[in-house]
Amino acid sequence: MHSMEGHHMEMGAHMKMTALRTAQPGDAGRAQQVADAARGVMEKYKDYHVALNEGFKIFHPELPQKQYHFTNYRYAMEAAFKFNPEHPTSLLYEKSGDDYRLAGVMYTAPKHFTEDDLNQRIPLSIAQWHQHVNFCAAPHGRKQEMLGPNPKFGLKGSITTQTECDANGGEFHPVIFNWMVHLYPLEKDAARIWSVDRQHAESRLRQRSRLRSPTRLGKAADRNRASASMSQNDASGAAPVEVGIDYAAVLSREGDRCLRRGQPGQRGARENRSKRGHTVSVLQAHFSLLPSPGS
Repeated sequence: MHSMEGHHMEMGAHMKMTALRTAQPGDAGRAQQVADAARGVMEKYKDYHVALNEGFKIFHPELPQKQYHFTNYRYAMEAAFKFNPEHPTSLLYEKSGDDYRLAGVMYTAPKHFTEDDLNQRIPLSIAQWHQHVNFCAAPHGRKQEMLGPNPKFGLKGSITTQTECDANGGEFHPVIFNWMVHLYPLEKDAARIWSVDRQHAESRLRQRSRLRSPTRLGKAADRNRASASMSQNDASGAAPVEVGIDYAAVLSREGDRCLRRGQPGQRGARENRSKRGHTVSVLQAHFSLLPSPGS
């Protein structure tokens, strides 16, 4: 495995990338170990039913997407404290008819991590982590504006500063998500396994999907709702997916649940607050980009 030094991509005002570093002794070997572990994950979850049975949840299955994130919130919480390449935060599937084909995995790290911290997890001479930044959340009652042409709000919005956001009644977040990195371990060489171009081409496709008109988006959701509910639950017998779920309640429940699992005492309380913050950030990475249906 070799360095991608010199590769640079301009991601715009809403994306922050780690800088590629000069390769150091041992970097290639460490990155290869991560890729090998991820390859084992790919083999285990090749059948998406296995992922559903083991706690992975599909993000917005009712909406047409180039790539679907199946997220395990327990693994997301674990990533707040340690890196286990066998426990990716999300599995990246592509839809193929009524089936899903596993294409890659996504790892996350707390948004307060420095680049040195990230380098300890995966060498920055090989991989580039990214964050979503300068996010202006739309005011209450105006979330649908993020779906229209030339939006002001959201990750495709023209607003990129606190001052502009305040002037338009929004809520500004300098950093909205945790650090994340995609990899495609079944590819044949390092450049493709750690492809920045691929993951952000897919990100742009997802963003274009979010910018569809509300009418088209609603029709697409109607067409996919029944299929999505079956896909999410046919392996486990769980209740059908609810379109229009109360995402704020989900954020609260997941945060509280991670607190209940924590350690007693002052140190445990501090660690659990940090863990809850990481959990909520991961969940927001899924729930805050799109307005809830009907909002």
